[in-house]
Amino acid sequence: MKVNIIYSRHGFSLGNLEEIVYGTSKEKDLGLTVFGKRESKIADGHIGKWLRDNKMHIDIAGTSPMKRTIQTFKIYFPNQKVNIFPYIASSRSEYSESYDKFLLWIIENIPLSDNITIFVVT
Repeated sequence: MKVNIIYSRHGFSLGNLEEIVYGTSKEKDLGLTVFGKRESKIADGHIGKWLRDNKMHIDIAGTSPMKRTIQTFKIYFPNQKVNIFPYIASSRSEYSESYDKFLLWIIENIPLSDNITIFVVT
């Protein structure tokens, strides 16, 4: 069995603009800027090309529950339901423990075939 996990960073947010360290704090859950929305549309084109060039198909896509990641997800996948994945973290201090929990969650909750590709917006 082969599981491919592709991570994409969210677009430029108001928190990036104000240089706020906000992690997963709900009170500091800031959305994308106009630049971040444009940036995500450009990234979407590059991601699509990369997937085609590597003959990859995304089987399931999801995001963290944060506003900025959901907005980025909707730009990448405008016609798909947003799947909220648990244990998604983008800060280095949270990353390794969260990543292990996320992998365990995948094994327990997603039917895995011989070859599956999961796309995650962090």
